Amino acid sequence: MASRIRRQEPARGELPDQRQPEILLLRQSAAEAGERNRILTAGMRSIGIIRTGGSLIPQTTPGLGKVDMSDVEAARQAAACSGLTRRKSEMKTAVSTSLTRRSVVAGLAMTAASTAVLATDNAHAQAKQTTPEKSLYERLGGVFAIAAVVDHFSDAVVKNPIVGQKSKNPQLRKWHTKNLGRLPGLKFMRTLWVCDVSGGPFKFVATKPGTTPLGLEEAHRDLRISPAEFDEVAAELGRTLDHLKVPKPEKAEVLAAFAAHKDEVTAGYKRA
Repeated sequence: MASRIRRQEPARGELPDQRQPEILLLRQSAAEAGERNRILTAGMRSIGIIRTGGSLIPQTTPGLGKVDMSDVEAARQAAACSGLTRRKSEMKTAVSTSLTRRSVVAGLAMTAASTAVLATDNAHAQAKQTTPEKSLYERLGGVFAIAAVVDHFSDAVVKNPIVGQKSKNPQLRKWHTKNLGRLPGLKFMRTLWVCDVSGGPFKFVATKPGTTPLGLEEAHRDLRISPAEFDEVAAELGRTLDHLKVPKPEKAEVLAAFAAHKDEVTAGYKRA
């Protein structure tokens, strides 16, 4: 059977725990005041002073003469001031102790809060470390998004005045006017190449292999592409990425991957 827990009320004549130190201090002060009064009374009697009602009456003591009441009053005031000073000192000590305890509690609370925040930050950092970063292929949106980029880019290159159908480079001009039947296959190969270089699951296999699996030197050697023409093709790729609203970080990575093969693509121009 569940038992009810009742709040224990303080007994009659007692005060709550938080006021007990002050009450004890007042009682102690009263006791000390009584003791000082007793000692003072005994001392006054020993020098010929007696208390009648609320008055002090000087007495004549053989060998001492009549006692000066100003000395007695000064002694009493000094005793009272001494007691008041002691009580103030004790009260100050009690307040200082209370403030010190509160400061310790506040410090412990702040330490606990800081520890909790640090633990949360460490948990977030560990979670970030254990979560693998997505590949460029995934951040681009996968094969379908990449195919859309390649499709738009390939059509734009055909119409580009520097590297397309009106190019001053006869090889590029011929390819973009008389070999457009190969353009769908070229788009497919370009899509595979971007998927592979960006970390996707599809592997590019060149029809004219280069020195590396992704090498482009043999596929472009006969076109004799100059460095300036390569840069124009890269600029066209950048415009396509902007057109399809590819984020800037991913755009920069795609262009960097393309630029890494500049020497391969322009190898035929340098040899000629």
